[in-house]
Amino acid sequence: MKKLVILIILIAVPSLSLAQEELIDKGPSSTQLESFLSRKGRLMVKDFYRLGETFGEGRTSIIFDAIVISEPGLQNKKIKGIRIEINEGGRLERKTFSFLDLEEVEGLSKAIDYIIELAEKWKGVEREPYTEVSYSSKSNFTVGFFQKEKERSGFVKNGVAGSASLFIETERFIMLKKMLDKGIMTLAGK
Repeated sequence: MKKLVILIILIAVPSLSLAQEELIDKGPSSTQLESFLSRKGRLMVKDFYRLGETFGEGRTSIIFDAIVISEPGLQNKKIKGIRIEINEGGRLERKTFSFLDLEEVEGLSKAIDYIIELAEKWKGVEREPYTEVSYSSKSNFTVGFFQKEKERSGFVKNGVAGSASLFIETERFIMLKKMLDKGIMTLAGK
């Protein structure tokens, strides 16, 4: 009987381990910008174009920069995108960054369009369930809003572990979209 129990355990444990591995999020694939920036032993040129800044509740802010990265002698192979910096003020100051490739910026801009439209549609409407609408990028930049009954708030977050976030009025999404669209236009000419 003991041998049968041991045999069952020996068969079941590896199967459970495999099942758990499939459920574990291996993390998002990195962006081209992140991959390029992580290279060591190479000279690189980084051009930053300030797109704007807005503030959230407390002493928090979000800054958008268009970024173009290249290696000297290989300027025809530029990598373009947006760097998003979130600063949390207060007792535990924290600064985090996310990088979005140009293709992903266009998708984020469209997602914010939808968020703006939906937030306006739900304004003053009592929603019984807690509802959250959000978009997350490959580099774990998340933007969205939540609403419970008539209470709602927008949020922006960088990262998963050690993340930084800020809460904003949903009307400020218009400003975020304008900064992203300015970035798309700026990068088109670079």
